[in-house]
Amino acid sequence: MVRCLPTLILAVATLSAGTANACPAPRQPPVEEARGADAVFVGYVTAFEPGARIDVKVDHVISDEAPERVTVLWRRAINYGPPQEMEGDYLFAVDRLEGTASIYVVNQRSCVPGLVFERGSFHANAIREMFGLWPEPEAPKKSEPAAAPVPVGPVAGLLLLPPVLAAGAILLRGKRCKRADRIGL
Repeated sequence: MVRCLPTLILAVATLSAGTANACPAPRQPPVEEARGADAVFVGYVTAFEPGARIDVKVDHVISDEAPERVTVLWRRAINYGPPQEMEGDYLFAVDRLEGTASIYVVNQRSCVPGLVFERGSFHANAIREMFGLWPEPEAPKKSEPAAAPVPVGPVAGLLLLPPVLAAGAILLRGKRCKRADRIGL
């Protein structure tokens, strides 16, 4: 049995690979945290560089103060970074970058998405209501790009082949261990 222990450890490690996550479970953004933001405003995204900056023309300020045009930077959290694209109107709950007048950072903690929501969305309206404002109607949805096709047939089989082969090899090794234990090796 002692000889088979490495095989058992390898089997558990192989089967549990890919399930590790730095965050305990996906959580909804805590809209209550918008109360602690330096500014909450709705604005139109005029320029967007994924992972770097968002230039915004402020439409109206919900809480505190913000100039007419701001730049918003997005901190990289453990599991949640900035979206790949942004256009249109958004609600932002942001913190002022110290020593600047018009540069803000998205209010965000690790394991929680940033407090940036499409105007009229459920979370944006929850924040509006928290500040005593009426909810806004949801913006009409843009046409979604077609989803990538899910592989079926031989392609799907090829994708599953490496994990199946690894599990088979581990099981065969386990049978050899049992046989060796029976004959006293």
